Amino acid sequence: MIYKGNPDTIHKSGYTYEYLLMIASFNNWRYVYVYRPWSDLLEDLAVGRIDILDNVSYTPERAKQFDFSVMPIRSEAYYLFVPEGQKDKYQNKEDFFGKRIGVGRDTTVSIQLRQWNKDNGLNLQIIEYPDYESRVLALRQRKVDAIADFTARMDTIKGYMVPILLYPGEDRIY
Repeated sequence: MIYKGNPDTIHKSGYTYEYLLMIASFNNWRYVYVYRPWSDLLEDLAVGRIDILDNVSYTPERAKQFDFSVMPIRSEAYYLFVPEGQKDKYQNKEDFFGKRIGVGRDTTVSIQLRQWNKDNGLNLQIIEYPDYESRVLALRQRKVDAIADFTARMDTIKGYMVPILLYPGEDRIY
């Protein structure tokens, strides 16, 4: 099993964690945890240095390289998260025009964000970060106005950030 980020701050829990533990018990597997930046882990999976990586978003290109479950654990939706106290500044997607948005380096989230930015002419300043913790820190330090991530993060943000916009698709403000 693979975890991104700092092993001292990772709390192993949640649906994916429990699901993969169940698979391990059925197969008599033992997971060895690897802590590296996401882009390194994805490369490790591609070349066979690791066997399982959770939260790999499905794309047709990736399906040529990786085996994906025929029954995915969850569906993905992408959000822009802003500091809780800033929520009122964002009433529609146009309020993000020219804003600095932090996103994971070389992720499906960043690809979707770039396309959404292009489709909507928002002139976003998209800043890539190697891991989730560095994006959250950049938001706390006001180096970015928002961060882009997927729904799985919603249970880890604990009140500092709020999801404000679902993209692409509905472009719904919350």
